[in-house]
Amino acid sequence: MPTSPSTALAALERAVQASNLDAAVNWYTDDAVLLPPGEPLVVGKAAIRARYADLFARLKMSARYEVDEERTAGVFGSIRGRMVGTRTGTAGFFEDQGKFVMLCRKDRGRWLIASLIWNADR
Repeated sequence: MPTSPSTALAALERAVQASNLDAAVNWYTDDAVLLPPGEPLVVGKAAIRARYADLFARLKMSARYEVDEERTAGVFGSIRGRMVGTRTGTAGFFEDQGKFVMLCRKDRGRWLIASLIWNADR
């Protein structure tokens, strides 16, 4: 079965929709970095796990990730795309729309997320 960076993206989408912490974190490298908008860097799998645990405790998220461009070169890959979704929490219901760039690295035949940056369209 051929794989590509979009394999990791599709798995992350399913994990986020299910609020499945282990499944979400499973698709990141140990040294991965998140670059959330307006927040400090989130560095390493343990910190990423803590951030997702907090998000899943506060919000129910439903997101669809659309790939605009995907490239690979050896063990490195990237995806540029768009996100459309919703967030529901104690503060109410919000529609989300934005864009992202995901950098991936192939590890033992499996594409993992090494870096993810995104921002909202407002």
